[in-house]
Amino acid sequence: MGVLEKYIQAEFKKGIMKKIVIALFSIFTLVDLAEAQQSPDLKAVERILDDYVQNEEIPSTIIGIVNSDGLQHVIARGETKWDSGIPVDKTTGYQIASLSKSFTSIIFNSLFEKEIMSPLDSITSYLRGEIPDSALDKFSNVTIKDFKTYMRLKDFLQHRAGLPNNGASVPPTPNGAPMLGGYSEEGMIKDLTEFEINQEMINRFSYSNFGYAVLGHILEKATGKSYEALLNEYVTDVYGLEFTTSILNEESHSKLATPYHVGDRKKETKPWEMGKSIPGGGILSNIKDLSRLMSAQIKAYQDYLKKGQESKLILTKEKKSIGPNMYYGYGFIESRNPYDSTIVQFGHSGDVDGFGSFYEIYPSKDIGLIILTSSGGSWFNELKNTVERALLGQPVRKHVSLPKNILKRYTGKYDFGKDQIMTIFRKGDELRTFMRGWGSMKLYSESETSFYYRSMNAGFKFEVDENGELTKVIYQQNGKEIYPKKIK
Repeated sequence: MGVLEKYIQAEFKKGIMKKIVIALFSIFTLVDLAEAQQSPDLKAVERILDDYVQNEEIPSTIIGIVNSDGLQHVIARGETKWDSGIPVDKTTGYQIASLSKSFTSIIFNSLFEKEIMSPLDSITSYLRGEIPDSALDKFSNVTIKDFKTYMRLKDFLQHRAGLPNNGASVPPTPNGAPMLGGYSEEGMIKDLTEFEINQEMINRFSYSNFGYAVLGHILEKATGKSYEALLNEYVTDVYGLEFTTSILNEESHSKLATPYHVGDRKKETKPWEMGKSIPGGGILSNIKDLSRLMSAQIKAYQDYLKKGQESKLILTKEKKSIGPNMYYGYGFIESRNPYDSTIVQFGHSGDVDGFGSFYEIYPSKDIGLIILTSSGGSWFNELKNTVERALLGQPVRKHVSLPKNILKRYTGKYDFGKDQIMTIFRKGDELRTFMRGWGSMKLYSESETSFYYRSMNAGFKFEVDENGELTKVIYQQNGKEIYPKKIK
């Protein structure tokens, strides 16, 4: 699952986040396609990237800046392998993880355009004969608000089918280990037969790699072609993608950056062998290829938003809410930029520990951002958000170092209400926070009393008396404020 998806799931499963996310306007009303495009501050982007590569000891990271005319800038840092002496560039391959879902969705839209299949098709029509009729009943007798219906392909595309994140037979990936051996067809059929749909999550967003594995299988059944053949026919051949593939073999592996363990950036790991899970997370690509697809997608979205022109690259025409004015379409997330709500952005991300990807377009700005890395983790989401601000002409907040005695005054436990307890603790010369469902996140100090996250538009304002004793705590996110109480 991608960093962004992990954040979304944590965000909307926790009641506290529902209260503090900004209320946005109708998603298209403020889009201004005539808005003047500013040149990106490349020096600022380079400084930000260099800071993360050095401080986090990242083996390689590449940033691609794209517009409707194509790839405009590439900023690459690191080597294809530690101490190899071979620098990464726009042709270096990476596993793009959950960004693969966007490719699967483009294939689906292409087949829908050719009237080979429809988002309203019943899942049972494709699975009959592979799983027992008794098991098919769970897909054909679904109740939504007392209305009997059947499970549709669009429910799988939009993660609204009450499915688990992964099938029970998916090979384990403990502690950042890569998936080896792949998800077998036999395992997937077994999981389809035996799992129980979560009735409470029917028609509600619940991220599912399992669902996209099943979708890929259905695409193959509907066409009689392999997933790789479909990827070539409807994506790579159409947009001139020279390296992109779903096949991890000796040739494609040799063109990849070496991935490194998320918890130990000197420990070499491997690309994930995903088998039937490839449609949800196993595609290999590079900046050069992704930029070609992105350029076409920026133009498609501009034409769609301006003239209503249809395209198989529009992945959010059919969309469902996953929170206050944040939407999931077919393998694409639509939202407003957290730092400038006039900007609507579209994209997806991916994270398989050893590799990470971000792919985001801003049609009104005629710009897109691609970031690939060979070692993932929470830092990657911070990098994306910080680079995004510089790219879109927004001020990048400064970080100052504070003495340990100042940091220590803010450590403790804070009650946010509704059983939401956050711990603020010191780790070396920095503050970090921990809340169940969020994990550990770094706080950056802007002053002695002001701290912020880089991973989201949020932070703390602390008020202290003349003796340095804490008197008030203000938590701010997306323009909203709440007042947690320090309880320990």
